[in-house]
Amino acid sequence: MRCAFPRVSASATADATSCRESPHPRPLLCAMSGGLLKALRSDSYVELSQYRDQHFRGDNEEQEKLLKKSCTLYVGNLSFYTTEEQIYELFSKSGDIKKIIMGLDKMKKTACGFCFVEYYSRADAENAMRYINGTRLDDRIIRTDWDAGFKEGRQYGRGRSGGQVRDEYRQDYDAGRGGYGKLAQNHSRCAYKCASRTRRHQSVYSHVHLTLLKERTALSKTHLEREVGERCHW
Repeated sequence: MRCAFPRVSASATADATSCRESPHPRPLLCAMSGGLLKALRSDSYVELSQYRDQHFRGDNEEQEKLLKKSCTLYVGNLSFYTTEEQIYELFSKSGDIKKIIMGLDKMKKTACGFCFVEYYSRADAENAMRYINGTRLDDRIIRTDWDAGFKEGRQYGRGRSGGQVRDEYRQDYDAGRGGYGKLAQNHSRCAYKCASRTRRHQSVYSHVHLTLLKERTALSKTHLEREVGERCHW
C-alpha cells in the first residue's frame, strides 16, 4: 500500500527556491527567519543587568565594553560563614576557575557576604550565570552578576561600618549576615545605654529619697520622744 503525499506545485517550489537563493527574500519570510534567529541567539540569563558600579574608574562606555567581554562574576547574598572552599566547589561545576576573591569587612577584615569569581573563559562564566545564579548555597539564594574585573581594594565593603551598604540599613534579623543591620544595632545600643542611664538616675534618686526619709523619720522620732518626755515631766 502506497502512502499518498500531497503534491507540491511547481510555483510553490519555485517560490521556496527563489526565497533561499534571492539576495532579497520576501519580507514575511525574512521577518519570520530574523525573529527566529533572534530568539535562538537571545539568552536572558547571560545578558547584562541594569546595575553599574558607581565607583568604576572610567566612563560608562568603557565599563560597558569590559562587562561584555568579562570573565569575572560578582556573587552576592552570601552568608558570612560561607567559605572559599564551598564557593569553589559550587562554581567549578560550570568551568575552570582562575581565582576567587572573598569580600571583607573593611574594619574587621572578616567575610561580609560577597565575593568575586574569575573564570579562564567567558563561556564558563556564562554557564555560571545560566545554571548557578539563583541557586542555594548555605541555605541562601545567591545571585550572580557580571563584573568589569577585580581591582585591588574592591574586596572591601563600602558601608560606613565596614561591611556592605545593604547591611547598614537592614531592619530585619538575618542570622547569616550578623543579625540586625548596623544602624538597627547602633539604635539598640543607644536605647540600652539611655535605659541604663535612666535606671542609674532613678537608683540614685531612690537612694537620696530614702536617706531623706530616714532622716525625717529620725527627726520626727526625736521630736516625739522629747514631747512625750516634757509631758511626763508635767
